Amino acid sequence: MIPLDLTFVTGSAEKKLHFELVNHPKLTPLLVALTTFNGISQNSLYGEGTTLRLTGEIRLQGHVPVQVENTFAPGDSLMPDSLPIALVVQNMFGRLFSNNYEIPTVEHIALRVESQPGRKSYTIDSAWLEKGEAAPGDNLKVRVLLQPYRGRHASKKRRCMCRTRLRGRDVRVLVSDATG
Repeated sequence: MIPLDLTFVTGSAEKKLHFELVNHPKLTPLLVALTTFNGISQNSLYGEGTTLRLTGEIRLQGHVPVQVENTFAPGDSLMPDSLPIALVVQNMFGRLFSNNYEIPTVEHIALRVESQPGRKSYTIDSAWLEKGEAAPGDNLKVRVLLQPYRGRHASKKRRCMCRTRLRGRDVRVLVSDATG
């Protein structure tokens, strides 16, 4: 059996749920998705139209824990806002159990979903590098121009380090946005 702890937080209220799931390569991804979906959407603290932030970890025997982090803005379609979370979790477990080298032994799943009022989403208008070539070990600056759901554009700067064990003398880095 695989223990799954699901914590749902909205404002100062918190609800913790505990489940035990069957450990089976074909069933576990579906069971994790169904349990997550129902644990969120059937929760008395849950409400539609909020931004949901998913964090957590999946502990695997003999491996470093898999860290989970994603944010889901409410959609305009008729599906529940908790469904994308369930699908992402199902996809993660599908990938874990389709490993050709080793079927993992899942020791524990801990998921936390925080509900934040309103729609917090951004689209990337453009992205670019300060320089197009780099050597192994270089720190690159990536700039991203974001358009929030409502409001003014925001510019963010991130650093990206090229791995030191890359082959070759020069590394070409490509950053792309949706404009082509």
